[in-house]
Amino acid sequence: MTSTILNECFMHKFKSRSAKNVIGLKLSGTLSSAEYHEIVPYLEEKIKEYGKIRLLIELDHWEGWGAYAAFNDMFFVLKNSFKIERVAFLLKSEADKRAVLLAKPFSPWARDTTRYFGPEESEAAWDWVGEGIADFTIPSDEDFDLKEKERKKKVRYGPKQNILIIGGGVSGMAMAALLQQRGFEPSVVYMQEESSEGDRAIQIWPTAGGILKSLRLYKKTLKASAITSFFDIYNVKGVFLHRYDNSVFELPYGPIMMVARNKLIKILHKFLASNVIRNAVAVTKLKATQDGVKITFSDGKKEIFDCVICIDGLNSKMRELIFGMEPIPVKGKTGWFFSVKPNTDFPEGVTTYCGKRACMKLCKIGEKVFGFASVKKEGPQKQADDNGLELFKDTFQDFPTIVKSVVDLVEKGSILQFNGLYQNYPDNFDEVRIAFLEEAAFSYRPSDLLAETLALEAAGFLSEQLSRSDSVNVVRTLKKYQQYRQHRKESLGKHLKQKDLQLLFCPEDLENVDDFSKEFVSDKSYEAFWKTLMEE
Repeated sequence: MTSTILNECFMHKFKSRSAKNVIGLKLSGTLSSAEYHEIVPYLEEKIKEYGKIRLLIELDHWEGWGAYAAFNDMFFVLKNSFKIERVAFLLKSEADKRAVLLAKPFSPWARDTTRYFGPEESEAAWDWVGEGIADFTIPSDEDFDLKEKERKKKVRYGPKQNILIIGGGVSGMAMAALLQQRGFEPSVVYMQEESSEGDRAIQIWPTAGGILKSLRLYKKTLKASAITSFFDIYNVKGVFLHRYDNSVFELPYGPIMMVARNKLIKILHKFLASNVIRNAVAVTKLKATQDGVKITFSDGKKEIFDCVICIDGLNSKMRELIFGMEPIPVKGKTGWFFSVKPNTDFPEGVTTYCGKRACMKLCKIGEKVFGFASVKKEGPQKQADDNGLELFKDTFQDFPTIVKSVVDLVEKGSILQFNGLYQNYPDNFDEVRIAFLEEAAFSYRPSDLLAETLALEAAGFLSEQLSRSDSVNVVRTLKKYQQYRQHRKESLGKHLKQKDLQLLFCPEDLENVDDFSKEFVSDKSYEAFWKTLMEE
């Protein structure tokens, strides 16, 4: 185990009120042998320093000692019982008191130098346990892990670093999987609704496929995906205009996959150890320093990490906590992601239907058809009560029959709306020991063909760099990651602009084209751009 601060049960914490030979310790759950071997050496050091010590032990749903820890406890007490002057128990319940009494035969608190205090008597407990000690003052109360107290004395190398990932999407899970593969024990926190925001398809290009191969998850993902060997363009009347051939990339680089976002999250989730994921937990406070990032969680627990990676989406709460509210640059458009089970035969590949004011991209994966649609919208962008369902259905009623058949199946619960599709924005949201990935950094628009691929690439680069770093130089590592990310975006953006590929890169821009048949991107330019993506 890299550190008990990554243990999801958080069995023990030392109290920051500890001073001189008075030691506060909070216990919950069942104390294991491994944790016992962290506590006892610390207490023995204090005994060696002061001769005698006093303990304040706060029990919170204490379930007692593990069998091996109890055996060791007996020997520690026999050796040091006369060097433990006082023990104050701060108990949350009668059950906690019974747990203490059951341990009497092996405990120094079997003598008269022990007192029990209720949950509202914290101050009285500290006053009693520190009574008579010269110059003993009680600082403010706050839990801390023993390794947090010692962190400045020890440098943690590579996988020994404590990493927190905020966000449970594809990139968050992939980042955790890549770190776990390298020997880390990261923590991933996210609210459950983050990963159930509405199923949608994402495109995985071969560079991101390499990340999945390294995790041995490529075959599973491939099996759950549709191979997009071509990309067809139709106009609003259903007239075929052009086909872009993706099969030319398959032999030298590998297939281009379309996969359901939620399916890929499940594949990554199953790869992770059970103690990595902590769902239904949010970060309420964070403070970055040169020594670490102090985190307060919604369940009241406080920890410190060497590095925090924020991947919590477009409306990132972490970005807001650190930098305050920032306006998101938007365009006068509304977009939707959706998925339905078609009631008619549906063609393979990716098809886009474009009109002057709206467009729709469709792709069949397994039994479902996944789509993205957008429409120009005048005036202020407001969230519709029905998630824009009425506007969505009205907009595409004049489109070809295949589009209308899909639209008629879309219901309120299966549509995910984006009001005012946002523009690309420089992702300059970085802080000491904190990195931002994916939409948390304003990096991409929701419909970008490259969004998930570039995010997975970034996760691969950052995980590799962290494995070569240490807890002192992690700040330098994050700066290197920022330079890589910025270079990758600028290089692709420059090539994209030169080749005038924006229409294909961001499908919602197709609505600006009066006559798409006159503005096709050449096959040569199309192939050149994607080769640049995969070879750079």
